[in-house]
Amino acid sequence: MCNMSRRRICTMSFLAVIAGVLFTTGIAAQEKGVSRLAAADGFRLFSDKGFSFEYRLSDSSETSVMKVYLKDTDRSVVLSLYTAPANLAGRKVFMEGNTFWMLDKKMRDPIRISSRQMLFGQASAGDITRLSFSDGYTVIGETTEGNLAVLELQAKAGKETSYPRVRLEVRASDSRPVRAYFFAATGTLMKTIYYDEYQTIGGKVLLVKFRMVNELNKEESVIELGKFEEKTLENRYFSREGMKALK
Repeated sequence: MCNMSRRRICTMSFLAVIAGVLFTTGIAAQEKGVSRLAAADGFRLFSDKGFSFEYRLSDSSETSVMKVYLKDTDRSVVLSLYTAPANLAGRKVFMEGNTFWMLDKKMRDPIRISSRQMLFGQASAGDITRLSFSDGYTVIGETTEGNLAVLELQAKAGKETSYPRVRLEVRASDSRPVRAYFFAATGTLMKTIYYDEYQTIGGKVLLVKFRMVNELNKEESVIELGKFEEKTLENRYFSREGMKALK
């Protein structure tokens, strides 16, 4: 028990212990969020190295198909080649970090696309394809709603992301993504993604179908992922100049 002369010291010691517990708990919670986010990303990763897959996007007007290649030495570097419809076939979109380049069939050189431009049209499909939550976002909060863990994500400093804030809902049991809400800097909800279907492919449970709703006009697109392969392009193709050589 503290006497009068020692009461202040005891109180300060007690507060220091509480602060230490809270600090440690905060670190543990943050580490848990980071781990959960990495696990959620795992449902998009077919291989520990580079790989490729087909990305089919269908909306009310047309269906477009891309072959998506992830660089073997850096899976955040992506080159996509449109194969359908006819008016888009041959278009290439190269994504490296915060840099996006597009090359159409009749263009001699790729043009730079801003992350804001990637929000619109078919190019937005490529942005969502490349998206890695762990790479671009920090977990700033986690709550539980029934059997779901809800992660509040904020774009990392220096990262030029199309959506500065994301609310990601995953199954608490295994961190499998269920829904994601993408917000503009103003706080306006821009897009909602519903992760509808998973399959076991090559011994891994992978996302194979999801719906993307544009909350501004309520247009809905359905995305199907398939034809996963444990091979990708040679590293020489993954650059602004190298993409021109891809046929």
